[in-house]
Amino acid sequence: MRRDSWPLIPSDGVLFHRAHYPASFDPIVLNHARALLAGVTAPTAFIDADIRDTDRILEEAAGLLDF
Repeated sequence: MRRDSWPLIPSDGVLFHRAHYPASFDPIVLNHARALLAGVTAPTAFIDADIRDTDRILEEAAGLLDF
């Protein structure tokens, strides 16, 4: 079984979902993210923000993450 599958099933059998947080403010990366997410129905998003702007990132991520 691939360890990077969604959802993850660790060796102890507990089922959980993972979050992946790559960071980039390159416009080409953002266009690629938009293309990848076109038609995705799972709760997935990208945030167009500078990694140093943590307030904005957390504010936008709060809609998907259970803090």
